[in-house]
Amino acid sequence: AVVSTQSTGKYIESSVIAGERPEDIQLLLSSITLSNSPAFNEDGSCKPYFVIFQNGEEVFEKESTESYKTEEPISFPVSVHISGDIKLQFFSVSDILGTQEMFTVHFHTFYISSSHVRFSREMIDGAHINTFKQFTESFSVSVELK
Repeated sequence: AVVSTQSTGKYIESSVIAGERPEDIQLLLSSITLSNSPAFNEDGSCKPYFVIFQNGEEVFEKESTESYKTEEPISFPVSVHISGDIKLQFFSVSDILGTQEMFTVHFHTFYISSSHVRFSREMIDGAHINTFKQFTESFSVSVELK
């Protein structure tokens, strides 16, 4: 099978090929932090909107009330219990350009062994190719878990 996304490929490599479904470990996702703001809107900013999926079902969504154009970290408090296959899907909302998908991060809670997990740009679907230079080389997404 051909896998075109980084985080999906990592999951397939670690679980599907091994032939076993990993155990669903419950964790509290307390925050998501972007290392800086991707440039998706007409002015080079982004107005994040994100959805958290658990085992294919939407469990949380949040739309930012402001746009960001910064090299500083942007943190979003979440406080949602998660377990199993997790997908974090981020969009940018613009009055002119509409809603655009920015990136997606996939992980399984069984493989989380730390309270702080950082996904580098190369591990993030949609950011790893970076065709239009919307992401800095140092772009990353971090999740805080309890």
